[in-house]
Amino acid sequence: MMQRQAVRGAHEGLLLGQIAALLKFKVKRLEESTAEVMAATRRLEQARESELQVRASDVVQGISLYDEVRRYERELICAALTHTMGHQLKAARLLGVKATTLNAKLKHYGICARSYSQMTD
Repeated sequence: MMQRQAVRGAHEGLLLGQIAALLKFKVKRLEESTAEVMAATRRLEQARESELQVRASDVVQGISLYDEVRRYERELICAALTHTMGHQLKAARLLGVKATTLNAKLKHYGICARSYSQMTD
């Protein structure tokens, strides 16, 4: 009886050790992913700041509000499709519009949602 308990205890100890190692690996991976996302966010913010500076000078020279709104709307739609890997319903939810509205905009801008389904991060 004591021998069984010792064997069971050894197995439990081994299992707990494996779980701890797996959790440690997962935490490390999560930390790495978080660092990657933070770095990408900083790069994106820097790019947007640079773009805003360029756009500010464009405003002085004159730009079309309609064209800028169209460009921005198209970028948002593409970003949502990239994030959802081309899933239109999920992209519509992210954007806060009905799926039919998103579908109409995809047709309007000539965006093929299927081309986003094969993209990977």
